[in-house]
Amino acid sequence: MPKRLTTVQDHVDDIINARADLAKVKFSALPVDAEKPSEIFSEITGLLKENLSQEGFSFNKSKRTFRRKCNEFEHLITIQADSNNYAGVRAACWIHISVVSKSLKEWRSTHDLYADEYVFSRTLSEPHSGQLVWDFIDPAIRQSEYQDMLQRIHAVALPAFDGWQSLDTARQAIADSKLINRLDSQVEIALWLGNRQAAMDLLRVTTTQQSVRDGLQELEVKFGLSRVV
Repeated sequence: MPKRLTTVQDHVDDIINARADLAKVKFSALPVDAEKPSEIFSEITGLLKENLSQEGFSFNKSKRTFRRKCNEFEHLITIQADSNNYAGVRAACWIHISVVSKSLKEWRSTHDLYADEYVFSRTLSEPHSGQLVWDFIDPAIRQSEYQDMLQRIHAVALPAFDGWQSLDTARQAIADSKLINRLDSQVEIALWLGNRQAAMDLLRVTTTQQSVRDGLQELEVKFGLSRVV
């Protein structure tokens, strides 16, 4: 089963423990049968490729990213390896899910906003579970770790892409999307999609983050929207 990193302290403890394990073996000779994390990930991504190709994804081996084109959008599933991985010790990773659009990047550039193609990007997790981290170093549990990862991709990642199949579906999804981290980004994307009413409604949502409020006020002025409440 994957490790759940729910709090900042969970992340700190995970890094400390990983580095402690690494320090124990880093200056010792590797066992003859020690598997390299890169070889393990080649095995895991190979299995994922067989499955996700049926969902329309292609695989970029160098970036460990599965990519699916869907009208104006692209859906990305990226496997990120832990920086503390080491042969025979740790082969941990987590998953990023993202939606990107070249049309969004062009629109942002045209309106003198930051030129970025991302609609959203976040680590794969379940509600209240925190970041999920899978470690494939133990051959005895590798298959069960893979099956858990695959199940969560199908249960969480693929449904997250449902609202981003076309501009029409995105216009419906943008008003209550929980995948976009910042409120000002959500307003911005609503404007790109032409859903001005959703943008106006989102502007009325209360936020205490000053950087987000600044972003909302910039959009309010630039696009002639109602004042932020």
